[in-house]
Amino acid sequence: MKEITDYGKVFETLVQKTRDYLVGNNLSAMVLGISGGIDSTVVAAICREVSDRTGIPLIGRSLPSKYNKKGETTTADLVGKAFCNDYKVFNINELYHSCIMQITHKETGSTKYTVGDNGNIESVENTFQTPIANGNIQARLRMIYLYNLASIHKGLVMDTDNLTENNLGYFTIHGDVGDFNPIGGLWKTEVFELAKWLIDHYK
Repeated sequence: MKEITDYGKVFETLVQKTRDYLVGNNLSAMVLGISGGIDSTVVAAICREVSDRTGIPLIGRSLPSKYNKKGETTTADLVGKAFCNDYKVFNINELYHSCIMQITHKETGSTKYTVGDNGNIESVENTFQTPIANGNIQARLRMIYLYNLASIHKGLVMDTDNLTENNLGYFTIHGDVGDFNPIGGLWKTEVFELAKWLIDHYK
């Protein structure tokens, strides 16, 4: 594997390839799920550059649940406000709890849930559910949201998986995989190096 030495050239190539795909397919928007992680942050920077050159807006959404790690939502807000033309936060707690209650109770009949003062479901317990299964449901609900948003705006959903994750299988099938992936050919270590270059670039 040849070592990358010019990340400015890498960035320009990724911007141009993304631009060519959008313009070539007459797409009107880029929709990006922003997690607060490095991958979605780097993709947001690429998409913003594409937006500046084409006028095609970057629509960013943070879709947290109460299971997000501390600090992730704060970072997602910073990224969304810095790079997106349209940025909003939609908490998927209620959607997730309603979904898991329905699909697990129908199959097992053993789901327990609590309802808050506002009438919304606040927690769901089912002994048959694993943490991985619960995480996959949340990833797929986020993708439903993003794909519907892309349909509304005649756009596409941006993928944020890197080459390391693809090779390891570290993704959710029909979950966190999008339509077009600018960083799909970069190893995780290269994503970190590109992020370092972007810090200097945006200074």
